[in-house]
Amino acid sequence: MSKGSLMHNLGAFVGHIAKALRSDRGRTNVVKKSMQEEARGTMVLRRTTIEEIEIQPARPSDPPTPEP
Repeated sequence: MSKGSLMHNLGAFVGHIAKALRSDRGRTNVVKKSMQEEARGTMVLRRTTIEEIEIQPARPSDPPTPEP
């Protein structure tokens, strides 16, 4: 169990969320989204698949990649 007061832990949590929102992780493009649904008696099984492409920003030290 972590030490510290409730307010300290709450502040750390909010800080982590704010840092994630400010970070530059690149763009994400959804390529394909599919859903399968199957009824099994009184239960419905739903499976969702999302395929994404994440484009990272180029770093200044990386050489430019040639385009095909």
